[in-house]
This record gives sequence, structure tokens and C-alpha cells, in this order.
Amino acid sequence: MATIVALDLIKSSLRLINAIAIGETPTGQEATDALRVLNNLLEVWNTENLTVLTTEDQTFTFVPGQASYTIGPGGDWVGTRPIQIASAYTRYQGTDFPLQEVTDDWYNLVATKNQQSQIPLWFRYEADFPLATITLWPVPDVASTMTITANKPFGPVASTAAVLNLAPGYEQALRYALAVHLAPEYQVNVPQIVVDIAKGSKAQIKRANIKPQVARFDPAIVSDNCYSLGQFLGGNF
Repeated sequence: MATIVALDLIKSSLRLINAIAIGETPTGQEATDALRVLNNLLEVWNTENLTVLTTEDQTFTFVPGQASYTIGPGGDWVGTRPIQIASAYTRYQGTDFPLQEVTDDWYNLVATKNQQSQIPLWFRYEADFPLATITLWPVPDVASTMTITANKPFGPVASTAAVLNLAPGYEQALRYALAVHLAPEYQVNVPQIVVDIAKGSKAQIKRANIKPQVARFDPAIVSDNCYSLGQFLGGNF
């Protein structure tokens, strides 16, 4: 793990593009502007699955008879608003049942959207902002729980004095990527070696973050005669 003060990271990135000299410190306004660029960069990385280092689980409780829940600060489910949901399951009477994500098109074809069951089978995720929405089918009729797994986003860097704790490889990747992103602010050309290292460092952390993929299927193509354990126990067959 690497530890670096945000201002030191900014100064290093500025030196890479010759915007400041060795031993020189950017002005207060320059440092503030660079911090904004750094946070913008981290926001973009949050949208890329393989640049985010870890995932987090969040568990929420159903309200019987309620199909849709907003998620995020101030929502029905108060927690981190996922950019994407990697996987999800519901727990009923001590047993976990996987939940399959479906598309808007699939959900729109469901004729009985108010059908209820102890065990929902599918969910639709609408990544609205600032609150996203999760809609379940069948509608849960008991106060069981849903656990979702999603990427844990990078939080904003609060100030240039903030201390960043970075996993192996991330300091170099951030330093060179930030240099590339700061160059337009100073109207300078980025040295090709900086561009190459920025690309290579980011590619390396993305390779390190690759996870095994699990094959999925569209529920719409499954035969009506095939039922899951969750459907059987929930009476949806």
C-alpha cells in the first residue's frame, strides 16, 4: 500500500508535464483547480469496472407489498448508490436465493407486475441520479432481505491536505493519468513517455482487477416448464 498527500501527488503530476519545476509549489488556486481535475478523474474511473479495486455488499430489508425502492443517500434504502450491480440475492428463512437482473424490455412484458411471493426472482435496476431504483418481481410479501454486490467507488478527495491510501500500482497510475488530464489546463503538450506510462499503468491495474465471469442467461428465453428452487418454494410455478 502507498500513502501520499494529495498535494504531493498533484505536484508530481505537474512536474511530469513541466508545468512546475523541481522544488516549486503550485499556487493555492492552481492546487485547488488540480484537485478538481483529480476528483473528476476518479469519478470517471468509478464508471469503469476494472479500475475500481474492491466491491462492497449492502443488505436492505423489503417492505411487504412494495415492489420498488430508491437507493442512495436519503432513499428508501440508505446506502451507496451503485453504478452497476454485479450480483444480488435474497435471503428467506435462512436460505439465500440468487436474483437475476432483467432489462426494461423484459420487465415491460410482465403482465402481472403486482404478483406477490415470499421470494422475488428478478430485479430491474434503473441507475437514475441522485437516487437509483430497484424494482422486484414478484413483489415480496414478507420482510426478507436483499443483498447487492457492487463496485465500491472512490470517494472524493476532500482537500489538497488529504492523505490517500492507495493499493499497489494505483499511485503511479493516478500520477501519470492526472498529468495527462492536467496538461490542457496549462496548455502544454504531454511527453509521449508520460502518455505511454499512463496507459500502461492503468491497463496493469485493470488486468489485476479482472474477476472470473459467470455465464448468465436472459430469463425470457427459459422454457415455461423450467422452474428454480426459489419459484418452487415461493409458489410461482
